[in-house]
Amino acid sequence: MVPHGNRGCLGIETDPLDVLKFHVGHTAVLVGHLEPLIQESQDTAFRFCAVLKLDYVRACAEPDGEDDPNRNWQYPFHGGSALEQVSGLIYRPFAACACGPLSHTNTKLMRAKLLLASSLVTLTASAFSEPVVSPEVHPDRSVTFRLKAPNANSVVLRYDLGTNTLQRDEQGIWSVTIEPIDPDIYSYSFLVDGLRINDPANSFLKYNLIDTESQFHVPGPLTLPWELNDVPHGVIHRHHYRSKICDDEREFLVYTPPGYNPAARKIYPVLYLLHGFSDAEDAWIDVGRANVILDNLIARKQAKPMVVVMPLGYGTLHMLDGGWGAKHTGPEWWKLRDDSFMRFHDSLLAEIIPSVEKNYRVSTDRNSRAIAGLSMGGEQSLIFGLNGLDHFAWIGAFSSGGLKDIDFDQKFPQVNEKTNRQLRLLWMSCGKEDKLFDSNQKFEQWLTAKGVVHTWLEQPGKHNFLTWRRSLIEFAPLLFQEKR
Repeated sequence: MVPHGNRGCLGIETDPLDVLKFHVGHTAVLVGHLEPLIQESQDTAFRFCAVLKLDYVRACAEPDGEDDPNRNWQYPFHGGSALEQVSGLIYRPFAACACGPLSHTNTKLMRAKLLLASSLVTLTASAFSEPVVSPEVHPDRSVTFRLKAPNANSVVLRYDLGTNTLQRDEQGIWSVTIEPIDPDIYSYSFLVDGLRINDPANSFLKYNLIDTESQFHVPGPLTLPWELNDVPHGVIHRHHYRSKICDDEREFLVYTPPGYNPAARKIYPVLYLLHGFSDAEDAWIDVGRANVILDNLIARKQAKPMVVVMPLGYGTLHMLDGGWGAKHTGPEWWKLRDDSFMRFHDSLLAEIIPSVEKNYRVSTDRNSRAIAGLSMGGEQSLIFGLNGLDHFAWIGAFSSGGLKDIDFDQKFPQVNEKTNRQLRLLWMSCGKEDKLFDSNQKFEQWLTAKGVVHTWLEQPGKHNFLTWRRSLIEFAPLLFQEKR
């Protein structure tokens, strides 16, 4: 077994001989002494081959059809499989294939399957060599990335701020050092001969239902709201339930602020915080660090203590079929998308909010209820909020999707000057380098023409959590204040 503490992203100690070879594409072949444990299960359009190890499932997608153990594997990459090119990092065994379209109604099952797709590791003779350190954050905030891939022809770093080309040394280790960057938490991946993989030396992952990436933290002063401070901390609660409306099992997270006591009489306002497309209910915690931000803002008395609910924002997970490679256009896509939004909206109002109000000390008054989100969640917040002011008085939208080439009057038929009577806050933001900036700005101009009072913040940045963390930092202190 690998040494204690050297665990994969699933927290599993794994024998390196468990998995000897992977094929990149729609199929992963797992051979070795665990081969008798391979099980097959049917799923829509796919058969999933799973290797069971301890209490978790590692799985990947295989197209329909008979499995031929003598198959002559064809690699879709120049110079052979990228899995054969990347080596030397057995100590974090979370290897994967690039999965194709997925059709699931259970996010736990989806996550088990997609976590396998989190990184690529080849188990070769060099796997037992000295581990590569990557990333390495230096005192001046420059960062060095390394990848052992002796047979690769090119390796490119792709991260939140751009791309950089790595150089190979005599030992086949590729590396690059980027210039000092601002303190923050960044996501990144490598392109190995054109194939995107995670950093197999780094177990700090940005989980995602389509494309999980690696992350790294450049520490900064404790005054930064996303840095962990020695202050009272809230608690994250996870609720598993079956949604009759969405016809599946799913989860939502609830943040209760420091000092929350379910037996006390104190009632808290509540914020429903929505994620973006491809993310899940935990994105605002695992990547956005919303709980850390709120802990710090509350400790500094810059924000009111509040309960924050983070649900899964899909009415149907078929929205994710095909991943980023799918064409998100045409009447069929918009029908699927509208159906997903409608189901999630109905589930939010009929299942999630009643459950929260039953189990937590939160106000049932609309004036103490807010909704906000990023990207897809920003669009949902605008649609659910502006068309449902009897439910929400505070609305936030960060880099909202879905605003391009639509009829705002048709989408928001009740929005006019009278809306101001019910709104306590309408707050919008978008990064100036975001591809959605123009559509967000047009919607802001439409609101102005309608006479709707709102706040519009143009931020530096792109379509990522570097921007959205800062949006939450600006937005949260404005919530549930006595004066508008």
